[in-house]
Parts: sequence; structure tokens; C-alpha cells
Amino acid sequence: MFSLFYLTIIYWPLTRQVKLVKSRIRDVALLIKSTFEVSIPLHTVLKYKLAVCKDYAKLTAVLLYNLFPDNSIYFISIPRHVAAGIEINGKLYVLDQKLPVMTLNGW
Repeated sequence: MFSLFYLTIIYWPLTRQVKLVKSRIRDVALLIKSTFEVSIPLHTVLKYKLAVCKDYAKLTAVLLYNLFPDNSIYFISIPRHVAAGIEINGKLYVLDQKLPVMTLNGW
């Protein structure tokens, strides 16, 4: 019960753009539900700018695929972390949540 109360307090400010209280409560409930899902839907990530590394990696991979459809796109996983990667001219570049873009060896 405390967890739901805590999450409601944390997520309430994220829904400030919603004017109706009923709609705001619905959005907070959606965010709480997303907290316990394996993967957050991309539209939720974009709307609330709230995600974990695997969701950012998924978004980055989708964007890379749309920009570079002929290149190989990868998910690079280490214990407790995931990032997206792209192969360009035989080199693998890792795009993590924060800059800079690095080669796999430098990452």
C-alpha cells in the first residue's frame, strides 16, 4: 500500500499538463502500471520522458533503424544495463543514455 502511495506522489507532477483531475488520475494509474511492466511502451517514454536503460535502448534502436536502415543495429547488454549500438564501416558504436557516442572498446 505504501508503494502505491509513494508512486502516486512521485508521478503526480509528471501529469501537470493534464487539466482534468479524472484524466490526471488515469495517467498516474497508467504510469504506476508501467512501473511494473517488463518494457514501457514507447509512447509512454516519449510523453513522460521517463524510462530505464532498456527503454532508452529500444527508443535509440528504433531511431537508428529509421535513419540507417541498411546498417546493423545491436542491443549491447552488460549485467544490469542495456545500450543500443550501430555498426558503421566495420566499427561498432555504442549509444548509451548519455553522450558521448563511443566505440565498443571505449565503452
